[in-house]
Amino acid sequence: MNETNRTLQTVERLIRARFHKQFGDRYRIDSIVGSSFDRRDREVGYITVYLTPGGPPLDHQETNNFDILLKEELIGHDIRDWPAIAFVAKDHGVS
Repeated sequence: MNETNRTLQTVERLIRARFHKQFGDRYRIDSIVGSSFDRRDREVGYITVYLTPGGPPLDHQETNNFDILLKEELIGHDIRDWPAIAFVAKDHGVS
């Protein structure tokens, strides 16, 4: 398994483990899709977290805070090249 795949799997696991603690019952994860692409001879990871419809509009500051918490935890896992993460509420768009 290459480093990008390991990172994507680790981030997905952390999102699933920490999401409810951060957001409570307001949102539910429908699915998480990890992918990567090559940019300037480097593999870049990207994760999209799809949320089930019906929750309130996503708060940009709250998703940023969650992203920061995940990055701090990734550093603890010795992962320094973390993927971009997008939260998509199917009825409200991307945050």
